Amino acid sequence: MSADGSGLSSTGPAGEAQDLAVHSPPQSPHHALIIPIQEEKPMVWKAFNRMAGESEMVLQFLLDGPFKRVRDDNHVDPHSILVWDRGRDPVIEAVEFLELLGRYPCGGSGSQWAPSDFTEILQAKRDLYRMSMASHAISDDDPEITPACGTVVLIISQRPDRGHRWVQVKALIEAGQ
Repeated sequence: MSADGSGLSSTGPAGEAQDLAVHSPPQSPHHALIIPIQEEKPMVWKAFNRMAGESEMVLQFLLDGPFKRVRDDNHVDPHSILVWDRGRDPVIEAVEFLELLGRYPCGGSGSQWAPSDFTEILQAKRDLYRMSMASHAISDDDPEITPACGTVVLIISQRPDRGHRWVQVKALIEAGQ
C-alpha cells in the first residue's frame, strides 16, 4: 500500500516499493494522472494529479463526466488509446493505433511527436491493459479487493511549435462491488 493509503503501489526495477501515481521515468515527457475508470463496477475516487495546470483539471473533468463511457470502455481495449484533441468533435475519443498514426503523423517534417513517443505509449498501453484485465479478474473473484485499472491519453497540442504529450490514467475498483 502506498503512503497515502490509496493502495497504489508497485515494485520498481531494483525491487523497491514505489507509488504508481508518482512513478514516471525521468527522461519521459509523460506524467501519471489517476482518475476513476469504470466498467460496470463503481470506482473509488482516488485522484492524484502530478501535473500542474488547468488543462489537466479539464481533462480529468471531461473523463469523469461527459466522456466517462469512452474512458470506461478503453481501459479494456487493447487496440486503441484515448486522444484529447480540442480541435476535433468529439474532443475525446478512442482511436485505434493505425488510425492514430494516420491522423497525427509521427516523426518526420512537421510532426509533433517522435517514433520513440509512440513506442512508449504502446508499452504503457500494453502494461495498463494487462493490469486492467488482471484487476477485473481479481475483483470478479473477490469483490472486497480494490485493484487498479488504467489506460493512456494522448494530449494533442493545438500549437504547431509544441509537441503532443501523453498521460497515464489509473483508478481503483471500489471494494464490495
